Amino acid sequence: MEVETFLYGKDPNAAELTARVPVRTCDSCGFQFTDFEAEHARHEAICRNLGVLTPAEVADIRKRYRFSQTELARLTRIGEASLYRWENGQLIQNPAYDQFLYLLTFPENVARLRARSAESRRTSVPTRVPSA
Repeated sequence: MEVETFLYGKDPNAAELTARVPVRTCDSCGFQFTDFEAEHARHEAICRNLGVLTPAEVADIRKRYRFSQTELARLTRIGEASLYRWENGQLIQNPAYDQFLYLLTFPENVARLRARSAESRRTSVPTRVPSA
């Protein structure tokens, strides 16, 4: 493991961040490189710098309630693809979605969404398509 310093953002506002990253070494030639684990460490450092939940924290919210990504997407109306990307570090959620995800860490808010969803299903009127 090495402490790596890297820039995030564009000059002149780039932030200098640090992350502990695993550095691999080729047994044959001694070449050193980083892999996906280092990318995850850098991504987490960026999330911490931005003040948003990390991919692991986003996944933990879903797992806490034993939801699949599909179930959480249905309940929250967040796109399933977005949830997948946030959990896998392919994309960082914007601050508004991050606030919403944070609110889901409180069970009473999940209960409210469940109740609202159930009420919506009970009161929704099927739409009729006029026949030609």
